[in-house]
Amino acid sequence: MYCRKCGRQIPDEAEHCPLCGTPTQGTYDPGQESDSNGAEYGSGYSYSNPGRYDDPDPGYSDGKQSGDRRGLAIASLVLGVLSIVVCCMPAFALPFGVIAIFAGIFGMKSSGRNLAIAGIVTGVIGLALGIGYLIMSTLLLSTIDFEEIMREIDTTFNH
Repeated sequence: MYCRKCGRQIPDEAEHCPLCGTPTQGTYDPGQESDSNGAEYGSGYSYSNPGRYDDPDPGYSDGKQSGDRRGLAIASLVLGVLSIVVCCMPAFALPFGVIAIFAGIFGMKSSGRNLAIAGIVTGVIGLALGIGYLIMSTLLLSTIDFEEIMREIDTTFNH
């Protein structure tokens, strides 16, 4: 026969899977078992229904909740970091920062709450750096006299 949880082939007379501990039939509670010396052992999982595997942490499956927004929290952090990296290109930094902030806000109600907070913080930093770079470059370009530069280039190449 095969284990109904992990799919591994197990002996027909086995009461539970030797790999994952899932019972093959009947009621099984490894928290109540004891070894040959009388010492209790078990993983804390209970099997009250032979057709159902009960996780001691209900609502989570492979680290995720049903309806979990952890992906938004991760996206927020990634976009926040990218907004800092490309802060010298405001055309990218500003949208990345704004999207990181919104994704972080929507990702706050997830199992990745800390990731969402980090995404919001990095998004704000990237947004601030992008705006600062945009302001500095605008001020710098406004002080340059392009006509004078063109005249100097013209006189340099025409003589």
